[in-house]
Amino acid sequence: MGGIRLSDCLPIQCHQQVLTVGTVTSLIKADVYKWGMLMAGALVAAAPPLIIYAFLMDYYIAGLTAGATKG
Repeated sequence: MGGIRLSDCLPIQCHQQVLTVGTVTSLIKADVYKWGMLMAGALVAAAPPLIIYAFLMDYYIAGLTAGATKG
């Protein structure tokens, strides 16, 4: 369309990007994938939700089953 994109106006370095976007832009260059670093980034990104779920699992299950009962 010939317009100016917002991404062209805002230069963002890798250290200013969120984890998922920064991982893709810095660790994948053309056909070269840095699999070790990609998997390490995936582990770092997935660890906090899993840890929070492990500690709050009882409340999560209680909320699911509370809505399933009549009366």
